[in-house]
Amino acid sequence: MVEINPDVIALRNEFAIPGDDERFQVLLGDGAEFVADAPRPFDVLIVDGFDAGGLRRIEQPAVLR
Repeated sequence: MVEINPDVIALRNEFAIPGDDERFQVLLGDGAEFVADAPRPFDVLIVDGFDAGGLRRIEQPAVLR
């Protein structure tokens, strides 16, 4: 999981987000950059597109159009 807001990561216990292990990690960073720089494509992406102002417009990559 990649989260851009460190305040959200600080609340992981409040939302019962499991601890990091070999199968799951919470990383601080920009999810779009993480996906763009990944060495291989992902089968599934789950995107929480909300920020303090509401739902953000997310551009759909050309490969998905």
